[in-house]
Amino acid sequence: MWDIFPGLSRGGVQALACDRPHAWRDAVEVVAMDGFTMVKTATTEELTEAVTVTIRFT
Repeated sequence: MWDIFPGLSRGGVQALACDRPHAWRDAVEVVAMDGFTMVKTATTEELTEAVTVTIRFT
């Protein structure tokens, strides 16, 4: 599980994913996130097998 982190950006998310072992990335099945487009893009590029689900924070 990731939490909110400083400097949230496409590059930041990609760096976090790349720092994880391949087995960890391959095991991710679902990613729930807010509607921040750069995060979704980075997630789908780095966690190609995961399903992304946009959730609404209120």
